[in-house]
Amino acid sequence: EAAVQEARDDYQEDLFDYQEKEAQAEAKKLNDAAKMEHLALMKEANLEGVETLHNEMFAEDAEHSKLKLLSFWSDLVEDSKEVFHGLMTDFTKSMLALHQQKTKEKKRFAYN
Repeated sequence: EAAVQEARDDYQEDLFDYQEKEAQAEAKKLNDAAKMEHLALMKEANLEGVETLHNEMFAEDAEHSKLKLLSFWSDLVEDSKEVFHGLMTDFTKSMLALHQQKTKEKKRFAYN
C-alpha cells in the first residue's frame, strides 16, 4: 500500500492532467452530439442554414470587402446582426413549434 501511495504521489499531476483531458473529451463529445441532434432537427424542419444565413450573406457579398473601409460599416453590420438574430430566433421557434405540431398530426393519422 505504501508503494501505491508513493507512486500516486509521484504521478499525481499526470493523473490530474489525464483526468482533466478525459473530462474535456467527454464534454466535447456531449456538445458535439447535442449540435448534431440540433442540426438534424433543423434539417428535418426544413430550417437548415437559417442560423448561418446572415454570415453567409456577408461572406458571399463581393462588395463587402470594399464597404469594410467605411468607418460606419462595422457598426451597421453589427446592428443588422443583432436584429437578424432576434428575428431568426423568433422565426425558428415558431417554425419548430409548427414542425412539432405537424409531426404529432402525422403520428396521429399514421397506420400502425
